[in-house]
Amino acid sequence: MAFPRLLIVLILLSLAGCNLVGGAAAILMKERDEPASYTDLKGQSIAVMIWADDTVSRDYPTIRQDVASAVQSILSNTKVEELKGSRFIDPRSVTQWQDRHPDLNGMALQDIAPKLHVSRVIFIEVQSVETRAPMSPDLFKGTILATMKVARVDNVGSTTQPAVARIDFEEQNIRTIYPKLSPEGVLDANPEQFYHGTVKQFAEQVSLRFFPHPKEAVQ
Repeated sequence: MAFPRLLIVLILLSLAGCNLVGGAAAILMKERDEPASYTDLKGQSIAVMIWADDTVSRDYPTIRQDVASAVQSILSNTKVEELKGSRFIDPRSVTQWQDRHPDLNGMALQDIAPKLHVSRVIFIEVQSVETRAPMSPDLFKGTILATMKVARVDNVGSTTQPAVARIDFEEQNIRTIYPKLSPEGVLDANPEQFYHGTVKQFAEQVSLRFFPHPKEAVQ
């Protein structure tokens, strides 16, 4: 079993001194971390862009801004090597830009990304949002289903070559169920607070794709 083996190792190392024990424990803890799914945000200029289904946008008019702000807030405040030196543009400006350009709907991300003048675009397509249990409408149960892509944009700011984008990463069927401790739902909740709790948990889950984290953190 893993635990007795770990205990024996630490006991043996303790005979050699506390510093070795601490170092060994740190290494063993590090080895249990889930690696980042995408590791090329370091030192990049980044836009977080959200697209939402028409039904989702109608039921939750601020969903794009809420998700973009939540994801960006987590990433910009997480101090890890994978995000060192990264710079984010204001998510409000991205949402406003989307609103001014309805022709973006239906365009491929590779065509949209160069227009944002950044080197990476985190694009999240929100396919569904629910705050009630489908079979028990009296229960509050938050769910978000989405697909995420990261576009890499080369030649940003070049005066001699056009900016060109490609998809560096894609993950489908990212699903959040809120709250974690009561996945079947809860009876009493403030609807607005419950919605924002669902968005926050989704943003946390998405953000874990960009830096190492404990395995149990991913749902």
